[in-house]
Amino acid sequence: MTGRLVVLGLLIICVAADATNMSGSTRKPACPDGNIGRCTKILDPVCGSNGVTYDNECLLCSEMHETNKEILVAKDGTC
Repeated sequence: MTGRLVVLGLLIICVAADATNMSGSTRKPACPDGNIGRCTKILDPVCGSNGVTYDNECLLCSEMHETNKEILVAKDGTC
C-alpha cells in the first residue's frame, strides 16, 4: 500500500510540474515575412500550443501558414 501511495504522490508532482511549465508562458512566434517554407534545418525545438513539438520556430510558422490557424509557442524545447 505504501508503494502505491509513493507512486501516486510522484505522479501528482509530475503532473503539477508539467502544468506549471505550460501555464501563462505562451507567446506569438517570430515568423519571417514572406519566406515561409524556406526554413533552416537548425534544431532549436519549440512546443506549440497545439501540443506538437516543432524542430524550430520557422517550422511552427510554416504550419500556421499552411493550416491558417494560430499556433503560439507554449515553451522553448520539446512538449
